[in-house]
Amino acid sequence: MENILLPALVSGLVLFVLLFISTKLTSSTGGNVHKNKIIGQISQQSKSSFYSASSDEVNIIRSNKAMLLQEVGVLAKAPFISNILELMIRSGVWEKRYTIFLFMLVCFVLVSALLIKLGAIALVVAAVVTYMLPMKYMNGLILKRRAKFLNLFPEAIEMIIRSVKSGHPLNAAMRMIVENMESPIKDEFKQVLDEISYGRTVTDALKRMAARLDEVDVNFFVVVLATQQETGGNLTEILSNLSNIIRRRRQLRQKIRALTSEGRATGYILGFMPIGQFAALYIMAPDYMAPLLDTRMGNILLVIAASLIISAVVVVKKMVNIEI
Repeated sequence: MENILLPALVSGLVLFVLLFISTKLTSSTGGNVHKNKIIGQISQQSKSSFYSASSDEVNIIRSNKAMLLQEVGVLAKAPFISNILELMIRSGVWEKRYTIFLFMLVCFVLVSALLIKLGAIALVVAAVVTYMLPMKYMNGLILKRRAKFLNLFPEAIEMIIRSVKSGHPLNAAMRMIVENMESPIKDEFKQVLDEISYGRTVTDALKRMAARLDEVDVNFFVVVLATQQETGGNLTEILSNLSNIIRRRRQLRQKIRALTSEGRATGYILGFMPIGQFAALYIMAPDYMAPLLDTRMGNILLVIAASLIISAVVVVKKMVNIEI
């Protein structure tokens, strides 16, 4: 047990220390550096248009992963770590990153200890679980955050329409959203206003919001505002039509969710019932499960079974995940 648990513990500690030092150094210097980058890019951004002759507008917004990772330094180049850091930014838990890193360390050690009988496979399983659990958690937070944002988004657009009709500029309308609406929509528009105060253009600040949320409705909103600023037109009429479209899309999403509820339940059952049965048998009759844990053929069968369960869950999830 010590031969495997000790390397696992040392590896986890080293990973946590490296992540802590890297993000701590970035946090201590990233604020001023990031602000200087923004100010230094003002003139260049003011010369560049939101549009590109060789690119689609929505793709410009949705391909800004690097934009989200500017404040994490060299860690953004690591393939697995960058994915976790990007999800931290998108899910709004960037301030809790050290807690998440500590959870990953504890999870790695505990899973390695629990699966010690599997030998070297325990380290592989522990690494996968340590990576997948926070990813799953943050993806869930992102989905909830997006859903709440989209539920409030039509009301925010209506507030902009009423403000513009009253003669207020767009910045004042967004400030009203920050002062009168709930999170996460007020948090996103507050960040937009902060970036504008640094010197970014309204269009560029909204593009960054669209990149953080990565939602089609928000992309529509940004493209509409960018088009209106480029070509002019009746902003209130355009936003009214967009608000109606977003409301109809929200109704369609709710209808699809109701129709696919049975499929989601099937996926949960396929995923958790075998794991529950395995745990119950292991607790009540450990000798009965010994051939699976103590023999090479049993270990191979366990890996195959786990792969089939994961494949079934993924297939069901793809079937019920209907994008509109």
